[in-house]
Amino acid sequence: MKKLLAGILLLGTAVFFVGCADFSMYGQDRDPLAEHWRTKARECEEMDDLQGALLGWKVVGSLKPADPEATGQIVRLMATIERQGDVFFKRAVASRRKGFYDTARKEFLTTLRYNPDHRKALNDLRDTMACPVYATYTVKQGDTPADVAREVYNDVQKDFLVSYFLDLSPGRVPVSGTVVRLPVLEPAFTGWFADLGKKLLKAEDFFRNREYEKVLGITAEILKYDSENREAIRLENDSYYQLGKSFRIKRKYFQALKMFKRVDPEYKGLGEAISDVKRAMKKQSEIYYRRGIEYFVNDDLEKAIAEWEKTLALNPKHRQARQDIRKAKNLLEKLKQIH
Repeated sequence: MKKLLAGILLLGTAVFFVGCADFSMYGQDRDPLAEHWRTKARECEEMDDLQGALLGWKVVGSLKPADPEATGQIVRLMATIERQGDVFFKRAVASRRKGFYDTARKEFLTTLRYNPDHRKALNDLRDTMACPVYATYTVKQGDTPADVAREVYNDVQKDFLVSYFLDLSPGRVPVSGTVVRLPVLEPAFTGWFADLGKKLLKAEDFFRNREYEKVLGITAEILKYDSENREAIRLENDSYYQLGKSFRIKRKYFQALKMFKRVDPEYKGLGEAISDVKRAMKKQSEIYYRRGIEYFVNDDLEKAIAEWEKTLALNPKHRQARQDIRKAKNLLEKLKQIH
């Protein structure tokens, strides 16, 4: 019974803190409830909501203490959250040291999105990076930190800022009538996370329409603020890969390789795609070489040289083409001397 109550308490906490999905309970049977949370945890991680995913697995672990997957996922996510937070915190500190204060502020906020308990990031954001301009907000009856964040920042994901400046412990709600002073952030960044979902949906639409350059424009903007965003990284890799394939079909081999080199090395099918381009380049180089031979036999040395130079452009290791170019140029020089 205690375990079930613990699960229900965690459920209530999740509804309060997690914005990745609408969570609901399916009766009181432990197994269906655990499986429901298992699914939600996976969905949250797919959306790069690591905190929501961690909470989901904690619920599963509470309902099924012997579940090995839940135990492993909790350990893994805690390590990932700490690692991701530290990555952005170090970037923020470096940006601040260089005097790039706006960039540092954004990176401190990204740190806290991954790890809201990162006290150093919170302290630096409030004390070192605090804006000189503040907005005041009077807490209304029933307001949660997310409600206040929505009103002030138009972004519920900044609820950690509200909790911090109100000095609220996790799970606590502010007292009605309390006046809180919150730092005013840049408008461009204030609504950025709120628009993230729309940006990704737009990028998906462009991808389906094979407008890969437009996809890359959106993903570049997202990754500028959130370089670890999984969905943006996936779309970026997919787009570069498809552009590479398109250039391959058009026999623009160098452009194809350029696109493929921008794809994650672990991308499925990338190795074979690159090998295919290289095979095609070698095959085309032989076509140019044989064409050069035909010109050479017909005493058209200049055209022969041009074909062999195209051979070397595609296959720099083609020794025979290099030697034949040298021979043809020598012959041309001798012919000029005769005439």
